[in-house]
Amino acid sequence: MGHNDQILTDGKAILAKKYKKSLEYIARTGLASREVLQREIPLLYQEAEYFIDTFVSDGYISSGKSGEPREVYISYEDYLKLYPQEKRAKNKKPNP
Repeated sequence: MGHNDQILTDGKAILAKKYKKSLEYIARTGLASREVLQREIPLLYQEAEYFIDTFVSDGYISSGKSGEPREVYISYEDYLKLYPQEKRAKNKKPNP
């Protein structure tokens, strides 16, 4: 694998982590907006916009209506079903 290929692979891994963290935040809080993701994750404008569009396409949130909050269709329990390793990681106690 060349240097540029490694950069692309690393970039995709970072984007995947941000996607998962964004989806977890939305599922846990019930809040879904570009502004919230930019502030809370934090994300760049383009990343937050892309994730919101993707979450709409994937059926996790409603499409935006002017002046109204988006509906969130994914619960935290549903998120944990998609990413069961998260449940194990959160329940794992650190070694003293």
